[in-house]
Amino acid sequence: MEKESFYNGYTYVDTMNREATEYYLQLTHEKYKQFSGDRFGSSIKGIFTDEPHRGAVMNGFGIQNEDPGYLTPWTPKLFAEYQRKFGIDLVENLPELFLRKNGEKVSYVKWCYVELLQELFLQNYAKPYLEWCQENGLQVTGHVLHEDNLTSQVALSGSVMRYYEYMDLPGIDLLSEHNVSFWVVKQLSSVARQLGKPWMLSELYGCTGWQMGFQGHKEVGDWQSLFGINVRCHHLSWYTMEGEAKRDFPASIHFQSGWWKEYKAVEDYFSRLGFMLQLGKPECDVLVIHPVESVWCQVYPNWSKTLMTQSEDVIELEKTFSLSRSYFSH
Repeated sequence: MEKESFYNGYTYVDTMNREATEYYLQLTHEKYKQFSGDRFGSSIKGIFTDEPHRGAVMNGFGIQNEDPGYLTPWTPKLFAEYQRKFGIDLVENLPELFLRKNGEKVSYVKWCYVELLQELFLQNYAKPYLEWCQENGLQVTGHVLHEDNLTSQVALSGSVMRYYEYMDLPGIDLLSEHNVSFWVVKQLSSVARQLGKPWMLSELYGCTGWQMGFQGHKEVGDWQSLFGINVRCHHLSWYTMEGEAKRDFPASIHFQSGWWKEYKAVEDYFSRLGFMLQLGKPECDVLVIHPVESVWCQVYPNWSKTLMTQSEDVIELEKTFSLSRSYFSH
C-alpha cells in the first residue's frame, strides 16, 4: 500500500499485529491516562473507537495504488499462522487465493484466508483494545467500518457480529435519512442478546443534510429504537464550520442549526420511548443463519469496489440477504 495524504503521509495501521496495537495504545490512550486518568470511570466513562478495520480484501477501499483491487491484507505472521491454524502452506496456494482454481467459484483456501484475517484482527486489535480500557476503568463503544451489507463486511472486517463481543456497548453507524438497512441493527441486537449486553449504540443522523427537520430525526430514531437501539450517539456537534468543516457530513446539532435550542423536544420524546421499551423484552422465535461466510470463499481481485460487489455470484447472495428488509417491514 502506497503512503498517502489521507493517512498523514503514511499507510493504514496493521490492526492484525499485536505490537502495532500496543504501540498505538502507548501513543494515544496512555497519553489520555497521563493527563486525564483521574477522571477515568467517573466523568470520562469510556472511549469511542471509530471505524477500525483490517484492510480491504481485493476491494481497493482507501488505497491509491495502481490496480488497488489486486491488493489484500498481509501481516508478518500471516503465512506462519495460516500453516498453524489450517495445516496448509498458503505460499504454495497463493494462485488459488487470487484466482478461481479450475473455474470453481468456492474455495476453501479463500475461506481460510478471510477466517484467519478475522481471528488476527480480533485477537490483536479488538481484544487488547478492550482489555486496556477495562483495566483502566473505561468502557469501549463505537463501531467498525461499513456494516451495511455482506460485501462491505467481508471486504473490510470479515464479520461485524464477531467484533461486538469485544465492546462493552457494541455499536453501529447508519448514515443518511433514508437508510433502512434493518439488518444492520438486527446483527447488533442479536449478538447483544446472546452475550447479555444490555446497551446498544447507534451513531445516527450523519449525512442527513441541513434540510432534515425534526420529523426526519424522529423517523430515523423510531425504527432503530424498535429494533433495540437504546443509546443514541448523535452525529454531530461541531466546534466550528470553518474551512472544509462545513462539508463534514452535516448537519450539526449545535448552534450552526437554527433549530438547535428546540432540539429538546426530540430528545424528550426519545427519553420517554426508551423508558417504555426498556419495560419489555423482545420475543425471539426465528433463527437466521447469517450468510456472510458464504462470501468469504468467493473473493478474487476486484470482486467488489467500495461498498458494492462486482461479482454476479455474490450479487445473488446480496439480493437474498436484502429480502430480510421486507420481513422486518411488517
